[in-house]
Amino acid sequence: MINVGRAAVLVALCSWGCIFSMFHRSALSILLPELSLDLGLNSQQVGMLGALYLYAFALSQLPLGLWLAARGPRPVMRNLFLLAALGAFLLGLADRIELALAGRFLMGLGMSASFMGSLVFLAAWFSPKRFGFLSGLVAGSAALGGLLATTPLTWLAACWGWRGVFFILAGATAFLALLFSLLAPDPPQRPVAPKLKQSLRDLLGQVNFWIMGLASAARYGFFVALQSTWLAPFLLWGLGLPQEESARLILLMIVGYMAGMPLSGYISDRLGGRKAVIMAGLLGQALAAAAIFCLPPAPSFFQLGACLLVMGICSAPGVLIYAHARELIAGALLAPALTWINFFTLLAGGMLTQGIGMLLPREVEGINSPEVFAPLWCAGIGALCLAAAAYYFIRNSKREVLPKIRTGV
Repeated sequence: MINVGRAAVLVALCSWGCIFSMFHRSALSILLPELSLDLGLNSQQVGMLGALYLYAFALSQLPLGLWLAARGPRPVMRNLFLLAALGAFLLGLADRIELALAGRFLMGLGMSASFMGSLVFLAAWFSPKRFGFLSGLVAGSAALGGLLATTPLTWLAACWGWRGVFFILAGATAFLALLFSLLAPDPPQRPVAPKLKQSLRDLLGQVNFWIMGLASAARYGFFVALQSTWLAPFLLWGLGLPQEESARLILLMIVGYMAGMPLSGYISDRLGGRKAVIMAGLLGQALAAAAIFCLPPAPSFFQLGACLLVMGICSAPGVLIYAHARELIAGALLAPALTWINFFTLLAGGMLTQGIGMLLPREVEGINSPEVFAPLWCAGIGALCLAAAAYYFIRNSKREVLPKIRTGV
């Protein structure tokens, strides 16, 4: 049993871990104009720099579930946060693309346990009926990191430069690792970690697992490719908007995402199932992307802002896929299942991020119209519609058959 004070500390720590993860992921987008100029990057290198974070994040998911099950989330998250701090420091020092890529890789690796570790903490300490709301609350708080990586980040960069931003981020991330080490309570009990081959064999034979992986990859892979790398260039270079206005538009999408997380979790908890809310989010996200793709050549701030706000709100319910997995996949397979779903999610984001960089004109001077970003919108819309169609066939969760676990607050 966990008391209210320790529960609040745990939720706060998990939330801050996700906030830092999103800031690490998103800061590059706003800082791209100055960073790419200083390092002399072309569009392919920009795409690779954005994608490498996601590739490192995704690949780490393969053993991460086993680490979390075997060692517990506290030491795993602490050690990985220290790696992320080192990566941010290296990126701040970078004077050539190779060092920047190394720093970006370590940042992705170091932040890889922020959400998955939080889900393991929440599953261990809280009852199933609160898991949807709390996982949505923690994931929604991550949007604050994206929010801080918009207009506030432009102010910080104006004072300290893009290198100073990454040095500050390195110090703050190391402090977060210390807080986890001192304050995070270890789970009351841990399941025996299955072997990698065994977990793969058990999971890959489940249709529900594949559908959840596809849906998560479509909704967040597209969202993260936009938010972490390509939305700012679309607004800055494609539409020719000033940096301050672009930052405000990205902020609207993040605000929608932040609001949609706990709201969708609350709605699904009240309905007693996740399927309908997840499907509505997938289709709504596709419609918002289609609206942006069909906007006139010089859209107004209101038109863009409305579309991006809806995009953020409709992207949020996808986090319920993890709560859905929590209800359909029990026992020792839960942590590996969550991290394997996250693997598909971040791998899709990395592939889309890098792929768009390869399809754009090589020199950034050639990225001067919204039409060059058509592959980005078409890929996202197609994947979301396919995922929504597949999710129709998944089994809905039934609260009455949930396994009993040790519950707290």
